[in-house]
Amino acid sequence: MLAFELYQKNKDSTTGDVKSLKPIKKIIYNKGTWNIDVKTIEEYGSDISSKFSAIQNWLSMPLSTTDPDELNLPDHRTSPAQPSPYILIYGALKTNKSKKSLLTLSIGKKPHTIEHVIDISTKQITEKQSKQVSLKLEKNNYKIDGKAIFDLYVESGIINKKGVLDKSEYQKIISRLTDYITKRNLENAPIGLQGFTIHLLPSADKISFENEER
Repeated sequence: MLAFELYQKNKDSTTGDVKSLKPIKKIIYNKGTWNIDVKTIEEYGSDISSKFSAIQNWLSMPLSTTDPDELNLPDHRTSPAQPSPYILIYGALKTNKSKKSLLTLSIGKKPHTIEHVIDISTKQITEKQSKQVSLKLEKNNYKIDGKAIFDLYVESGIINKKGVLDKSEYQKIISRLTDYITKRNLENAPIGLQGFTIHLLPSADKISFENEER
């Protein structure tokens, strides 16, 4: 099962949004560079789930149920069919009975995806990618300092105005992310498959939701 498919399977829209209990990581754009969020689980005030404790501690990830003001990722979608406010990388950690762990990072939706698989023990990385990846993103209602997040994404260079992913810019993010992952020790990974999401954000500033139509 691909990381995106695991994410789809675990969605829960009964609470007025499409979030379910899962770990979350942020990568934030600042002055031409994508930086991995170094804020700790404790600083977010997040719980540590017994189900996700291994990957939470491994990659320092708060849960999606963290105080919204601390998490700063408003999401007012009421259906998984609606466009995402954010560019998401879907993560899936699969550990077998021999305790071999593979981490899959994917962006896009089948069949148009870019996928990286990291062997945690050997640190070997394999890649599969489509010719073009277009992202279905919300364009109007989520803002930072009055400017639509979608427009800020375009300014950062990660997508164009049609929502097409810039592969070279994405590769910079993946290189930084895989370096971060392979330098950290995964301990006590449970057998099975666990999913999480990585949010690419065009700024660390406060995100607001303003319901409007163009």
